[in-house]
Amino acid sequence: MTEKQTIIATISSKAELGPYTLLELKTPSSYLQNPGQYCMAHYKVGETVITRPYSIASEPRDDQTLELCVSHAGDPDTAQAIKNLKAGDTLDISPAAGRFAIPDHDVAAVFIAGGSGITPLRSMIRWRLPRTQQATTLLYGCQSPEEVPYLEDFLTLSSQHPHFTLKVYADQKGPSVGQGHALSDLDQYVALDQHYFLCGPPDMVQAAKTSLSDSGINDRQIHTDRY
Repeated sequence: MTEKQTIIATISSKAELGPYTLLELKTPSSYLQNPGQYCMAHYKVGETVITRPYSIASEPRDDQTLELCVSHAGDPDTAQAIKNLKAGDTLDISPAAGRFAIPDHDVAAVFIAGGSGITPLRSMIRWRLPRTQQATTLLYGCQSPEEVPYLEDFLTLSSQHPHFTLKVYADQKGPSVGQGHALSDLDQYVALDQHYFLCGPPDMVQAAKTSLSDSGINDRQIHTDRY
């Protein structure tokens, strides 16, 4: 990656949540993104630079803050690099990229996520809610009720926006979390005039696509992002 393609961001805050590290970055005023896009992060471990792609978890903001939810399970190199980071450090990131996006037309939408697949959908949902009164539904599945990224933020959004329906599932029940998986109640939220946005483990995404297609949803209404 050339110097022109690398942006220096400053870490404003860092929090740990089970297998995830939540980072808030301050980016230059020239940094642009669209809801649903991703960036590449470049970590230095010793003399080696490792690069990982991350969907951006925040909507475009006037204050140029950007949030990442970094999953480092099964990735010891990233885990070590993240462990060494602290507020005030800098992190090299790439320009935002990707074509996973909300349609321009105003439609009802269902967002279906598993694990860290919540990140691009959170960006879309936060951008969308103040701009439409169309029904917006999030079906989100994770392993543990204690490890739900951005749960408090989603609960706040659901209290502020009556057209937003939030359903969170885990292996066990917890506060504001039901027992099940992201597709447990999908049948209740299928309508032919809605669009569907999927991101998560490949098996979950494929199962959701199959279920939606079997229910008569056109492929053009189903939007997916690679996990």
